Amino acid sequence: MLLYGGRVVAAGTPVEVLTTSRIEEVFQVRTDVDLAADGRPRIRYRRHSTQTVMPMT
Repeated sequence: MLLYGGRVVAAGTPVEVLTTSRIEEVFQVRTDVDLAADGRPRIRYRRHSTQTVMPMT
C-alpha cells in the first residue's frame, strides 16, 4: 500500500505499487525502479543533470 497525505494512493504488492511513474506522480521525484536479486523493488533516484549538450555543427 502506498500512502500520501494520509490517503491510500495505491494498493497491491510492492512490485505493483512502486512504479517509476507512480513515484514521480506522488512524490515529484524521478526514479528508476527495477528488481533486486531477491525480487524486491529497488528504487534509485535520478539526479538532475546540469550539463548542457551542445548541438553538433
